[in-house]
Amino acid sequence: YKRYPVWCSPDERVLLARTDIADDRLPERLEAAGALVVQVVAYRTVEAPEPSRAPLAAAMRAGSVDALVFTSGSTVRGLLALLPVDLRDLARATLALCIGEPTASAAAEAGFARVETAVSPRAEAVADLAARHLLATTVAAVAADDAPTPDLTATAPGADR
Repeated sequence: YKRYPVWCSPDERVLLARTDIADDRLPERLEAAGALVVQVVAYRTVEAPEPSRAPLAAAMRAGSVDALVFTSGSTVRGLLALLPVDLRDLARATLALCIGEPTASAAAEAGFARVETAVSPRAEAVADLAARHLLATTVAAVAADDAPTPDLTATAPGADR
């Protein structure tokens, strides 16, 4: 919030709809600029919903997770809370792809060893970050394999029928 100056007319009222776990930086900044801030909890964040526990543990145990995408600090906390203790170190060793600096800080503070941040907090930027890393992983896997790489430009057998 520090990058953008905030100016309000004295006693200007601002309704701030937010989550129940939001920090106080934005309302404090608005109040410091002179606004009268009315805060309303518009939604509640549920960290670590029980129905997600089994599918998450199964995916981590299967070794099928190449990266974890986090969109908030609460997603970092929720994922770790859902995992059994014996899988938390495996998760922390998995590449953490984060939507922004606050989320990346939460991942680093939670012990994630490899943390990358999208260039902007937009869905497209997070998807691009994930695609880049997953493509690099695929290329490295193919390069490490001694088997010949299939010719992807060739016509599949029977395709000309």
